Parts: sequence; C-alpha cells; structure tokens
Amino acid sequence: MDVKDINNWELNVIENATNYSVWIYGGYSPRSMKQIPTFDEAFEYSKECLKNDERLRSCIIYAVNENKNHAMVGYYHRETGWVPVERN
Repeated sequence: MDVKDINNWELNVIENATNYSVWIYGGYSPRSMKQIPTFDEAFEYSKECLKNDERLRSCIIYAVNENKNHAMVGYYHRETGWVPVERN
C-alpha cells in the first residue's frame, strides 16, 4: 500500500465519520480522550480545553467511522492554533 492509498483510506474515514475523538496532551494527563458527535463540537471543545487549563498544550482531533477506524483531521495547539493534516 502506498501513501496515496493511505491518504484515500483516511479521507474515506473522515468523509464517513460517525463521531470525533479528541486527545488532549500536556498537563496532569498526558493523553486523555473524549468522544464528540460532530467536528464543530470537537473543535470548540479543543479550544475550550486549552483556554481553561494552561497546563495543556494541544488537542488532536481524529475522525472515527462506524468500524471504529480513526484518521487524524488536525490538531489545535495553544501557540499555533488550528493545524489541519495535509494529504496529497
């Protein structure tokens, strides 16, 4: 399987997402996670987490399909803001 196949597979997971998983990095818990139904809610949750707890440094958002496959959509970092995954 080459990179193009992997990118297409991940795009399919994102296009058919049934929910989103937000992973939080930094602070007291190196990797805590929460399942959220929509991307917009996951994005807002990420911003709120970083705004409300200065020990946290970033939140990564993964799309999850009905088969529980995950594909990274992007991450929200305290200093750089939103950074989407680039796929070619």
